[in-house]
Amino acid sequence: MELLYQLRKTPFLRIVIPFLAGLAAGHYCLSPGAILIVFSAGAVFLIFIFSLNTGKPLSYKYTWAFGLLLYFIFFILGAGHLLSVKYLKGHYALSSSVCLTGRLIIMDTPEIRSGSVRALARIDDLSGHDQPQWLKTKAVIIFHRNTRSESLGPGDIILVRARFLPVPGPSNPGEFDYKSYLSRHDTDYQVFAADKAWMVAGNSKKNLKIMAVNCREGLLKKLRASCIDHRAAAVLSALTLGYKSDLGDETIATFTRAGVVHVMALSGFNVGIIYLMIYFCLGFLRNNRILVFIRLLVSLAAIWSFVIITGLSSSVTRAGVMLSIYVVGKFVNRDAHPLNILSASAFIMLVFSPFCFLDVGFQLSFAAVFGLIYFQPWLYRLITFKYWLPRKIWMLFTASIAAQLATAPFVLYYFHQFPLFFWITNLYVIPLVSLIIYLSVLFFFLSVFEPTGFMLAGILEFLVCAMLEPLDWLGNFPGALADGIFIGRLQVVLLFALLITTGLFILHSRSSFALQSMGLLFLFLLINGHRLYAINKQQIITVSNMRGTGIMNIIAGRSNFVFSSGEKPLPENVVHYSFRNWWIEKGVYKMPVFATNAHMNYCRNSSWTMRDDIIGRNVFLCFSGVSFVIYNDDTLKYCSGSPKIKTDYQIITKDISPEINSVLDHFETGMVIIDSNVDYYISKKWTSLCRMNGISCWPVREKGAFVLKIR
Repeated sequence: MELLYQLRKTPFLRIVIPFLAGLAAGHYCLSPGAILIVFSAGAVFLIFIFSLNTGKPLSYKYTWAFGLLLYFIFFILGAGHLLSVKYLKGHYALSSSVCLTGRLIIMDTPEIRSGSVRALARIDDLSGHDQPQWLKTKAVIIFHRNTRSESLGPGDIILVRARFLPVPGPSNPGEFDYKSYLSRHDTDYQVFAADKAWMVAGNSKKNLKIMAVNCREGLLKKLRASCIDHRAAAVLSALTLGYKSDLGDETIATFTRAGVVHVMALSGFNVGIIYLMIYFCLGFLRNNRILVFIRLLVSLAAIWSFVIITGLSSSVTRAGVMLSIYVVGKFVNRDAHPLNILSASAFIMLVFSPFCFLDVGFQLSFAAVFGLIYFQPWLYRLITFKYWLPRKIWMLFTASIAAQLATAPFVLYYFHQFPLFFWITNLYVIPLVSLIIYLSVLFFFLSVFEPTGFMLAGILEFLVCAMLEPLDWLGNFPGALADGIFIGRLQVVLLFALLITTGLFILHSRSSFALQSMGLLFLFLLINGHRLYAINKQQIITVSNMRGTGIMNIIAGRSNFVFSSGEKPLPENVVHYSFRNWWIEKGVYKMPVFATNAHMNYCRNSSWTMRDDIIGRNVFLCFSGVSFVIYNDDTLKYCSGSPKIKTDYQIITKDISPEINSVLDHFETGMVIIDSNVDYYISKKWTSLCRMNGISCWPVREKGAFVLKIR
């Protein structure tokens, strides 16, 4: 009954749940071609609902049916909304086979890499396109690094003649899907701009996004020009301006292990601090409705000023929208339920950007706020303190616990890890970061006055160092981070349901909630037990896509062997970056054995037999009845008269000349796999030869990793 009561108080929650379910169904279950069926079903149900409106009040016993119909309508609207966006993207997609002349505007600070410069640009105009219409979108432009490309900045207008290629998807199992990530942010193409194929045709400064990025760059220059230590300045840039390019990997790892990485992701926490500062300073404006309205306008102006000076990044903009709706909602109706306001902001964002529900930041932001609304009051009431200071510490502690609990399912699902000391670090990091942000605002305003700016810079450096030193110590403490955890999507849902039912049991002490919690926990453990059983039986072989070298990964039960075709094994950190998520899913993350093909015999396992140097440096491998030959040289070309060996797969490496006869003369082959270390044009020639001889072929460089699951 308590849950039903809360739902009645939050009508937007009842709207956003079926709408979100429709978006998920449109993304995971339906194709763009189903859009007509979806809208037809919606029209039928709308007609049916209107036919029920006879002018007489609906009987109470049938109101549940009317509610279900409305839920289904919002479900249909969500699915249709997302499918329509998918359909438009597919229908107006640019052809990658022809060169186009485009006018593009750089929208953010270009990223300078070792041999290239990458910039995000909006496609403003196109010529040479075969269709009269095209969908407005953005593209990633990749320039060769030189003096001309390094001088590019936000707002520069680029005229380029090139092919607009689709962003490639992940090429290895478990790899980060950069294509989907960019597509959700309305970026669907990449452009390789040759030095003679582009020119700067002016600068556009009227765009709000460009103005925001230039404003952020100006503030970054103030930080870099100050006397603040480089590491402290990089942390300040991330905390106050959301600029994380200057952060070192070790600093990010320190915040991750300590459980306070959320303060580095400029979002609701940082925007909330700015709002609280303004709200506190304008506390005297509360005597009548007009003064309260003035405080509202000033607060909104402060929130969006902060959003603009931080570059209008998606996370900060999302936090600004969420907080603005909350502030306005409280002004209109003081008794408005916070969960209803949160649901309204989510619904508005999903209407304008239907793919944002797939963003990790969107999910974490709303989960954290939901935890503060739903869990924190329960936890806070568990213990009462008489004095002010213990109450404030307890409030901060319960807020940290509530946010971490609510975001834990997403953290485990996406990042496969969980910090264990967050309840300690958040107690002093959150107040310290709040003070740092307040002083940073003063620094940006007063840095023009040299003595004041110098003094504030010294204080900020001291505070940042005082925050980093304990984090460095705690982050390196044994057991600070539980790593290598895997849960599936169904387990994420079960964890959320388990948290809610457990909270209801703590609040109401009803046995029904305890039984529900135990049932959910049992189902969660049952799914996990089935996965562990499957891990012990698994046998998988993968020929991975690693540019410049060939990687074969053999997983047998909990054994994990990685063989590279080079003379030396690849650095472990490089391989872990590409295969970490895949290995965690398969339960072999912490036990890989690295070797080269020449040392395969030193890695013994009961699941396979092998012979290296059978003819030259070629390797024969039999894995659970499936046979492979790895060609490392051309010795077979000079051999004749030997009987043919029947094998299932032949793996071609870069040291083999493209001659199919040497393969056919010695082996009855099922499929030829062309390793990723083979040159692009040689790989094309091998593919053509295989096609001419009727042999199945898998070019890893083009199709991505070859994965064979035997069990």
